[in-house]
Amino acid sequence: MVVTPWAVRNTNLQGVLTIVNSAGGMTLLMGNYEHTPVDRAWDPSSMRGEHSIFANLKKEHPESSEWTTGQKEKWAQKQAVAYMLENPGVTLKRVIIKFGSFWGLERTILAGFKVGYYHPPRWFVLMCTVLIPLAYALVMILACFGVFLAVPEDRRVHWLLVLIVLFVSGLHAVVFGHSRYHLPLMPLVILYAASALSHRSWNQLREGMARAVGPVVTCVGLVFLWGREIFVVEADRIRVLVNSILG
Repeated sequence: MVVTPWAVRNTNLQGVLTIVNSAGGMTLLMGNYEHTPVDRAWDPSSMRGEHSIFANLKKEHPESSEWTTGQKEKWAQKQAVAYMLENPGVTLKRVIIKFGSFWGLERTILAGFKVGYYHPPRWFVLMCTVLIPLAYALVMILACFGVFLAVPEDRRVHWLLVLIVLFVSGLHAVVFGHSRYHLPLMPLVILYAASALSHRSWNQLREGMARAVGPVVTCVGLVFLWGREIFVVEADRIRVLVNSILG
């Protein structure tokens, strides 16, 4: 009842079926075309010229300058789907990398400090740079224990929550997997972290490999992911951030 009038208005305005917004196809293409960066699938928005996501649009449809945003979005959606179907191996590799990027260390506010969106005191920036990623990592590790070792008594609730997390993270892994999009899922993650704390779930690791393998493998995978992010993918940017903090 709420969305339908808005969808009718959007569709009339854009000239194509548009339910809520007209950005879906663009973001899908950003993460799924020939020039998508391997480790930064959201970065094509900064590319220009032949590497721009709109380069083929201008070649194929010179008249596209007169198109609405919705019409361009539908074109981008078709381009992205066609590329994924034509390149299943590349697409699978990117999905795995983007899934990892989605659960990357929390650094959105730190990026804001780096580019000058905010100007807090240096001590506050330093504190956030240390505490925010550590807090996120701790909550994620505890949540892994909670998911495997401290599930709700009603397993239907457990599977509902887990499927919500997998559904949202899976969608973003197909699109461009930016880490800021894990924020809406953090309340569910924190619930599992709290459950792990209240049940002292780590004590169950002594009960045998069958109990330990799930949380241990998941935690090791996260630590590997974060290590790669810090020392490989974002090493240069982290160095610039640290230098700017230390002045």
